[in-house]
Amino acid sequence: MAAKKRDIVTEIAAIRARSFRFAGTTPWRMGRLRSAFTEDAQLDQELLRYFPVGIVACVEGFFRQAIKELLDSGGPFYQRFASSAQSKDLKLDLEVIAAITGQTVTVGEIAAHHLPLSSLDPIESIMAVLLGSFVPRCVEGDARSLEGGGPEEAAATDHIPT
Repeated sequence: MAAKKRDIVTEIAAIRARSFRFAGTTPWRMGRLRSAFTEDAQLDQELLRYFPVGIVACVEGFFRQAIKELLDSGGPFYQRFASSAQSKDLKLDLEVIAAITGQTVTVGEIAAHHLPLSSLDPIESIMAVLLGSFVPRCVEGDARSLEGGGPEEAAATDHIPT
């Protein structure tokens, strides 16, 4: 039996219907997770297993929304993405192209929906493409190096306030 083809336009419409704008709600969601973790000394061990899943979902949702907003704003973000390897991986059929043309979905939504963002490496990679450079703020104990400049250098090249 042939595999059923994904309906990307319907998937994006469903995401719109059930979600908040992650870029604005992520601090609130992360705060709720932190409060639940630190304030409830009697947390069930089974429930504790789901905290990492919640944190990863918040981070992934935040970056999907940020990617969508950056690409839909156009300008240098869209141009950098259009010439990147990541844009070449997008699979667009006539139905998706018609939805973009009819303004049912945006290029940013399609790209954010398709990009793999479940680990830090692809997030860093796409953000470096969109921003021209990207230096993640490392958490204490992170073994990553911050060589190659910091947020001030990125802001100076892309007119992003620090």
